Amino acid sequence: MDLLRDDPPSSEHPEHPVPPATGSWECPPTYDPDRYAPFLKHIADLTGTRVTYDELGNKIDVLGKDAAVVEQTIDRLVHLDAALSLLTPVPASHQHHMFLPSTGYEKLQITPFRHHPAAATVKTLSTPDEWSSLTTMGVLVPFRQGVRLKDMNVSTATPRPPVPSRFLSSQSFQMFGNYDMYNSTLAEPKEGSSASTAAAAVVPTPEPAEPVLALRPKEYYSILASENADRVTSWVSKATDTPVDPEQSVPLEEYPPEQKPVKGVLKRRVRQTSKSNPVKSQAKAEEDKPSDESKPAPLIPLKPKLTPTVHHTMAQKTSPGSKTPLKQATLEKFWSKHLASEKEKSNISKPELRESSPSASRLTANEEEMKPERNVREVAVPTQNDVKKVQKAIPKPVLRADSRDVLEIFNALQPTLEAARSFPGALELEARIELITIAPSTPGSGFDETVVTIDEWKEKFQCKQGNPLAPYWTWNKVTGSGTDVDAMIDMIWSKKSPQRVFHETPADQDLVFEYHCRLKDGSSTFVISLDKAGRPSFHQTPYVLGCSTIHFPHRMWDMNITLKGEMTFYGHKDPALKKAIDEFIETIWFQPGDDLTIFCSEPKNKIFLVDKILMKSTVRHKHQPVNSEMSSELMLKAVEVRQFRTGRKPGHPQLIRGRMPANRQESIAHRILWFEVSVVSGAIQKFLTTNRELELGQQTQKWTSVDLLGDEIEVKDVPYDSNEVAQSIGDAGLGSMYRLAKVILDRMRIGDVVV
Repeated sequence: MDLLRDDPPSSEHPEHPVPPATGSWECPPTYDPDRYAPFLKHIADLTGTRVTYDELGNKIDVLGKDAAVVEQTIDRLVHLDAALSLLTPVPASHQHHMFLPSTGYEKLQITPFRHHPAAATVKTLSTPDEWSSLTTMGVLVPFRQGVRLKDMNVSTATPRPPVPSRFLSSQSFQMFGNYDMYNSTLAEPKEGSSASTAAAAVVPTPEPAEPVLALRPKEYYSILASENADRVTSWVSKATDTPVDPEQSVPLEEYPPEQKPVKGVLKRRVRQTSKSNPVKSQAKAEEDKPSDESKPAPLIPLKPKLTPTVHHTMAQKTSPGSKTPLKQATLEKFWSKHLASEKEKSNISKPELRESSPSASRLTANEEEMKPERNVREVAVPTQNDVKKVQKAIPKPVLRADSRDVLEIFNALQPTLEAARSFPGALELEARIELITIAPSTPGSGFDETVVTIDEWKEKFQCKQGNPLAPYWTWNKVTGSGTDVDAMIDMIWSKKSPQRVFHETPADQDLVFEYHCRLKDGSSTFVISLDKAGRPSFHQTPYVLGCSTIHFPHRMWDMNITLKGEMTFYGHKDPALKKAIDEFIETIWFQPGDDLTIFCSEPKNKIFLVDKILMKSTVRHKHQPVNSEMSSELMLKAVEVRQFRTGRKPGHPQLIRGRMPANRQESIAHRILWFEVSVVSGAIQKFLTTNRELELGQQTQKWTSVDLLGDEIEVKDVPYDSNEVAQSIGDAGLGSMYRLAKVILDRMRIGDVVV
């Protein structure tokens, strides 16, 4: 099959023709000629070569003007195959499962999803088809969880009311699009109105009558409503004789990720208040008093507490005498005799190991190092240069308490990240808050408190023999209430340290409308995106290129670290498709009001069809470290997704009208609004965005997979000091994303009983 039928390259001098160079590339077993054909044609156009597919030999032959061009084309084919391999439904090689904590459990239990505390919340967000599937699923919990569920009459909590998030409550929409096209058929324009004035109108979103949450004062964050619920729950637990659940052995982590104590590493503790002299403290307190107050004399005079005075003899300054060389020589003779006696003692019995003092360190020095010219003070007190040399020689600790978990996650994602270097388009690495459900082995079966051992779980989800993984499903619709999202943004580290985990002011916000389309033959899907001003962009449908699903049996929700990709839409280079898309964009009109309405008209030749229309409002809040002097590139990303309910006119089947109520409560009732929550790294995203500049078949050289570890790159035996990309990412690497998402899992209360 010829993909480029131009004449083969020839020499500029016809009298001395040079034979063209040839080469071939062996196709992988998963090669699909119809799928690869448009991409191969694009590569042939870029390189000026002829590319043909040999069906008998299952290989691709390349014909070019010289060997360098042929080799370059074959390299592009290799990178193309790596990129397209990520667009298949997530293969087993790009999936990874683990559960944490990995120790402390001998058995696990798969309980029916209907017993999950957040089941009632999920039911309000799922469609009837989704809910019917979820009811057959199971969730992983610690063993003996059924004992607690058996004593409970109601196992799920009532979802919170769909109050809008205070960060999206003042959202306004701007009319854009072809106003005149629909003005004559839908509504007559008022006098004095025009398309330009209508397009510039800004209509605020009407909200429900319930009060919108205002910005909280600082005192509010000391005790949250969720903590009051914890107090009530703990009080009720003390008044009952319910057996202790094994999951209670895993307490919340009150240490920030960057200040978690590491075994074997000593960390200097910063003193909050320094001990001062009582007399000075009293004098200072008396100075701070107003001058008009009377100062009564104390009945008993305060006496300072006596403390022993330590004299450092070696540090005293004495006047130089005439017998200094003689004393120095005598001292050296004394040390020599003492060293000889110590050496004899060490031969008889080995001394006890103990912490050495400065004087003991001099006793273990070699005699050759003690020269007569050196001063006694120089031997006792090291110089500033010596201290710097010692500090430089000591390697900084890079291993954290959970570095093994981070290394396992990275090793699972590394093949995907390496292949993504050849992915031309937008990439995004996220630590998503999701609920991981396990599907039954057979469609008709279910779960009834099934008990599995750790080995059985690993055999199903960590098989290494090429066997298929157990079916599972990740649920990414976290909540439909803005109150839950605000509670996550308002999280504090702990009751002892009531400091915010995220900044209250959003780092950025954006609004986008998405038309999810598919070609008439079903060979490809793509998305037409428009920003709030109506400016369009094109890309293929987002895919999950690879993932690492982390089960937390002792927590209510789970974590899914995913790499998502949106490949550049090369089908737009087709002249017929390009013309149809351009004409389609000209038919779009968005009209805000009590109902948000959007109109469009599909192409008459039906070269592509519109499946659904979404509106996504994204807000990002930067992570706030405990140390206020430090900054972080990690962010909490909350996306409000609202789906338009589409309809068609019988007389105009190509005309599509999408409509949704501006009132969020009505949208929740129709199950067309939900929130997705994740942790992202701005430092990592800065490098992943550079893949937009790649041509098809190229591989980026601006980042590698190990670079995304940041300051933890040395766990892969890669030096940190010589890696500029890792230094630029710093403490916002993959491991920090995982730890911050774990902080959210430990503190989020979606599914708890509302108090």
